Amino acid sequence: MKFALCSQDRAAAFELPAPISCSLLRDGEAPATQLTAQFPWSKNLPELPWLCISDSGTEVFAGPIDQVQESMGATAVCTIAARSPAALLLDSEALPGTYQDPDLGTLFRTHAAPYGFSGITGDMRSFSGTYTVAKGASEWTALDGFCKTFLGVPLREEDGQLLAVPQTFDAPLVIGRGGLACQQLCRTRSPYRLLSSVWEKGEDGWVEAATDLNATKQGIVRRRLCKDPSTALETAQKNAMAVTVLLPGRVLAQPNAPAVLRQAERSRDMVVTAVRWSLSRQGETTRLSLRPI
Repeated sequence: MKFALCSQDRAAAFELPAPISCSLLRDGEAPATQLTAQFPWSKNLPELPWLCISDSGTEVFAGPIDQVQESMGATAVCTIAARSPAALLLDSEALPGTYQDPDLGTLFRTHAAPYGFSGITGDMRSFSGTYTVAKGASEWTALDGFCKTFLGVPLREEDGQLLAVPQTFDAPLVIGRGGLACQQLCRTRSPYRLLSSVWEKGEDGWVEAATDLNATKQGIVRRRLCKDPSTALETAQKNAMAVTVLLPGRVLAQPNAPAVLRQAERSRDMVVTAVRWSLSRQGETTRLSLRPI
């Protein structure tokens, strides 16, 4: 793999030495992929704004740099933190305004194209009505809000491309017996994520609409106010149990992908919530975060 500092258009590049370590995280709750890499280095680096990684000529990661830290002592190291291009939209504030009969193309040209994105995949029809971008919203929120409201799908970024279409997967990842070898498995219970009750607003004010008796029996008292009580309670129950598995090599998995965890004679349907690929001088590993379906 080759690591380089580069300009956004790749016209200028500066190749870095092989990293001491590298970690790339794709999290279903974070639109931008996060990368942190540490390099042996003893000289000043050129002030190029992007970090790029390629493998056999194929770009694995490219995105704006968040931080460069150079440390001098017994050894000289440089730590670089970067995110994928979605960070440009997350960190930039959108101009407020109202769109009449909005369409994806217009929203894209206003809120994403100025940051170097070449296009977006999704339904390009115009929709009757209005769409308002509030003051203080990020460019990502402006575009994502339109996608959720009018297209019924969230905005996402994959390999620098913006997508407003449903995710599809060929088959679930099989982990364990008959599938991907698992080096380590860790189960985590998080009672703090559980909700004892969820309330919704009715004609006469807020009323309790859903309760979790098992959480109440555990002595958990935690309330949430929202528009969809059943979904909020179900999500809380799922997020209270998590599994992480450590796999050898680089596993090309995506957040929200279905998975099957097989142990002994037992199988359980799961969904991938995060993927962390790590590279060090000891080799490559992939850590998947899973939650029950």
